[in-house]
Amino acid sequence: MGIPPPLLDPFAGVGSIPLEAQRLGLEAHASDLNPVAVMINKAMIDIPPRFADRLPVNPRDRVRGTAGDAAWKGAAGLAADVRYYGEWMRERAFERIGHLYPKHNGETVIAWLWARTVISPNPAVNAPVPLVRSFVLSKKKGRECWAKPVVHGKTVSFEVTKGLPPRGEDGTVKRTGARCIISGEPIPFDYIRAEGKAGRMGAQLMAIVTEGKRGRNYYSPAQEHTQIAEVQNRNGSQLVTFRRMRWDLGFNCTAFTDLAHSFHVDSLKC
Repeated sequence: MGIPPPLLDPFAGVGSIPLEAQRLGLEAHASDLNPVAVMINKAMIDIPPRFADRLPVNPRDRVRGTAGDAAWKGAAGLAADVRYYGEWMRERAFERIGHLYPKHNGETVIAWLWARTVISPNPAVNAPVPLVRSFVLSKKKGRECWAKPVVHGKTVSFEVTKGLPPRGEDGTVKRTGARCIISGEPIPFDYIRAEGKAGRMGAQLMAIVTEGKRGRNYYSPAQEHTQIAEVQNRNGSQLVTFRRMRWDLGFNCTAFTDLAHSFHVDSLKC
């Protein structure tokens, strides 16, 4: 009597139930088959209690207050350490690879969004066309935008446009195959796989993503950014044939570096 029962959530997902149970004073246990979910649960309900009411260890905050100080109640000390060492890692990473993320419109570029391309099977076109499931960049209310494909003869460029694409015009790849955005001709998946295995798939910049004062901003591609993030052929480790990777393997992505651009590889080396 008076002792709350323990709680077990064997399929915890992101941990909402065990976290709420812990907040109410119950002994919470969680598990999941998804390793990402396990990591999230460990970070939310396993690690914080171990460091409850402890002083931070980082040199910036540990000089403030003493054990038992109200400023470091609960997980406040742990949060201060995560914040401090997170900032430290970001600064060290910026020193090594900051040059790979230039400024655009006065804001730091945090990502380039790319589209895979193949040569159109239509002989009258014979030009690279993008393979994109969706042109939508942001669905956030009031900030909707999409990468509008603009056809100039036999070339395709992208312009970031406010709003959402017209019905039926979102993307060039569907479940049954793709379509040539220039001629409208269907592009079978077998043709795309053959082009990929022959090493003839390319990439085209769709949009530039920056970190602004109000969140992420999206801009039309600029030639200088295409050059900065140019795809380079590099030797990489062989991919293990997991089921979830079969789509990429079918399109000649046989090395980890095939899934990323050169600046991503440099980031992983940091």
